[in-house]
Amino acid sequence: EAAPASAPHSGRGRGRRPPANESIRSLMIANLPECVALPLDHPLAGNDILDMRDLKNEKFIAMARSISCSGFESIIQKSLAAGFEAQIVAQVDLLPTLMTMVACGQGISILHRDMLPRSNGRIAFVPLRSVSYFRRWLMWDINNDNPCLQPLIALGHKWQDDLEYPVE
Repeated sequence: EAAPASAPHSGRGRGRRPPANESIRSLMIANLPECVALPLDHPLAGNDILDMRDLKNEKFIAMARSISCSGFESIIQKSLAAGFEAQIVAQVDLLPTLMTMVACGQGISILHRDMLPRSNGRIAFVPLRSVSYFRRWLMWDINNDNPCLQPLIALGHKWQDDLEYPVE
């Protein structure tokens, strides 16, 4: 997701700080736990929290590695750390496709919590225990004189103040 340095944008990353540049400033505007996305009728859907080890016999649906390498690799790495190799039965190019497949019981997935509203109540989101958080950054170039930039930065500060899961 590269954007010109002079353009404000929402940079995404899994726990890493954005690259340093003297004229670039950033604010973390989201710090979201990763969740297991499950069909509503799945036996684990009613749990308050899940451990990755609870998912060892599940079929996984992932965003295609070419679309979201970090998301795909996250499933693999989390499963290996939990002592099993995730059985990824489908890779999809679009998030609505992934959510539809989960809702229809074709498998489960790992998504960050702000995907919940996009599910339209068709799938359950159960937080994963002891996982990394998905962080979203607002980045801008201090030399950008676009009049919309200052109101956007002010909004970024509000989002930062309202983080549901503040950084420790």
